[in-house]
Amino acid sequence: MFLAGAPLYRIELRVLELAVALHVPITIATLPSAIFLALGGSSSAFPPQAVAISGLPANNIEKLQDLDRWVRSLVGTIETRSWREVLHVPRPPAHGSIVSDDEMDQQKGGLLDDRAALLDEQESVPQGDDVEEMDATRSPTAPVALSAATVPQLERPFPDLQVVVHATGWVPGWVSILAHGFAAAGLASLWIPVTPHDVVATFLLGLVNGLVTFYGHRWHLATLDVIVPFLTGAIGQVFEMLLGAENLCFGTSAFMSCFSFYPGIPSTVALVEIASGNVVAGIVRIGFSFLRSVFLGFGNQVGSRAVIALLAPNAPPGTWGDIACMDDTARPNAFVVRKSWWAVLAVFFPLSLAGASFEWS
Repeated sequence: MFLAGAPLYRIELRVLELAVALHVPITIATLPSAIFLALGGSSSAFPPQAVAISGLPANNIEKLQDLDRWVRSLVGTIETRSWREVLHVPRPPAHGSIVSDDEMDQQKGGLLDDRAALLDEQESVPQGDDVEEMDATRSPTAPVALSAATVPQLERPFPDLQVVVHATGWVPGWVSILAHGFAAAGLASLWIPVTPHDVVATFLLGLVNGLVTFYGHRWHLATLDVIVPFLTGAIGQVFEMLLGAENLCFGTSAFMSCFSFYPGIPSTVALVEIASGNVVAGIVRIGFSFLRSVFLGFGNQVGSRAVIALLAPNAPPGTWGDIACMDDTARPNAFVVRKSWWAVLAVFFPLSLAGASFEWS
């Protein structure tokens, strides 16, 4: 799904650039971005209003590439015109014409005055909730500070695409938080042996991961790489002490609850970058994903050891914080969903029918 939607991912970036150039709160919502948001991708980059393009990427690949090239050229045109209009930048003289030194000094002085006025004007721009209120009352298709000659270009039709304008709140915050919990518990059940206590604890820690990630992106916290694994490790250790190591595996609940932290989001973004043709950016993101694995293991262990030092300082080493139990199928009540044919049918057969009906419609 991610590789099929890679061209859409490229267009998302172009539309975001267009939104910044026009000062219009729009974005493009596609299949990859929907999954990124649901699994904890940064929602701060997506304005309240959205332009959702639906349809199978493979069927619209040529039109989407045309849209990508059009937005790329339009952004450059709009940025040039906007800066010329705001700063009153004089157009270059014609070839062979002579400009006096006095005229050049006058133009430079006026340009500096205009830039100073622009900085004063930017300091008085409303921030935070005021901007959100202004964006909510503004039409999502109305350009701001844009010359009239450029407006018709924004209405270029693409009949093969289904465009939904002003799709406000199509991914609520609570959906993103719940997705962390269900994804963590579901992946743990499908991948490794789990007990009912493991599933419940992994689900709750997944909610913690989703809650911290969601509000961390909204508040622009720069320490999420440390906070998320530390909290899941500390709370997971408390769960293990309360329920017992024979009923709850610390490694399962602490690690699988952070699956979106690593390798989910970083690795997926790296694959999408490579599929989009950005090989260098993809390789860099792969390196960052491995760095996140270090953050995850270190944060989980630090959180676990901190709780052990507070609640059981005299416990022998190895009593708590076990991770070898993740592969132990001999634990009481341990099961693996992927080895139970009835569980696989109960989960994937309805999903296949829903996907087939969605494609046929």
